[in-house]
Amino acid sequence: MSLVLAVAFLFLTAGNQSIPWPVRLIPLVLFVTGDTFAWLMIRPPSLKADALEVRLINPLYGKRMQRSDVAVVFRGRHSSQSRGVETWDKSYLFATSDGRVGVFASASWFSDEGVTEFAARLGVPVHGDFSVKVKDQVPSGR
Repeated sequence: MSLVLAVAFLFLTAGNQSIPWPVRLIPLVLFVTGDTFAWLMIRPPSLKADALEVRLINPLYGKRMQRSDVAVVFRGRHSSQSRGVETWDKSYLFATSDGRVGVFASASWFSDEGVTEFAARLGVPVHGDFSVKVKDQVPSGR
């Protein structure tokens, strides 16, 4: 809608020589930039994998790890700090064979069926039940 208004403003002022062209283009540039930024910020996070890496694509937090390093997807509570307060969010933790967490994705962003299917396409098992607290290392034997 804002883009339509900006283009309409551009055409309505095209015949008016007292308004310089840069001034006519300012609303168009502002609306296109603002709409693009808003779209990038409100789109939901996504998990992507190719032959080389697994990526969590999120405007506020993006992370990647080598696909060959992913050994397990663990359901656990991941620690995050905000303003000095530690919270334990239910998360899917993509871990290496030695248990090191490479990528984590909040369980509120993805369905369990979707992550299980994603892990199956990666050829890795899914363990855990969101009861274990994890910072940087997934517990062994789980």
